[in-house]
Amino acid sequence: MRTRWLAAGAAALLVLAACNNAEPTPDPELAFCDSLDALAQSVAAVEALDTGSTVDEVESSLEAVEAAAADVREQAGDLAESQVDAIEAAANELADYRSTIEGTETIEQVIQGFADQVVAIKAALQEAGQVHCGLAEAEAAASQAAAAAASVAPEPSGSPAS
Repeated sequence: MRTRWLAAGAAALLVLAACNNAEPTPDPELAFCDSLDALAQSVAAVEALDTGSTVDEVESSLEAVEAAAADVREQAGDLAESQVDAIEAAANELADYRSTIEGTETIEQVIQGFADQVVAIKAALQEAGQVHCGLAEAEAAASQAAAAAASVAPEPSGSPAS
């Protein structure tokens, strides 16, 4: 009987330890905004491509945009649905274009070929950020300020200033 109690106690301690080490659930809106930032960075990398870029650089940059756009969709939940739909549509068009590249095109032709999709992604990205991320960042900053203020103990009142 004692062995059962010890085993049950050990199991309970393991469960408690696992719960105490659990990461806090991130704010979905902030996670969404972070995914928009990552997409913006991958779009900037695509925009930095030029005629001196290699085929591998172009391919990996386009794949990064597609992956970042998929992450935006995953993080969005029900936030900015129309903007996320526009990002997803442009990313799908980019993927479709990428699948038609035969390898006979020059880098310049490839870059020109996906320019419209990149512009569409940027426009939807900017709108999604304006719709949600400015407010989310302001709320996060206010929350951090409130937490900082709460952690500062009030100074004991002394004699009145003269």
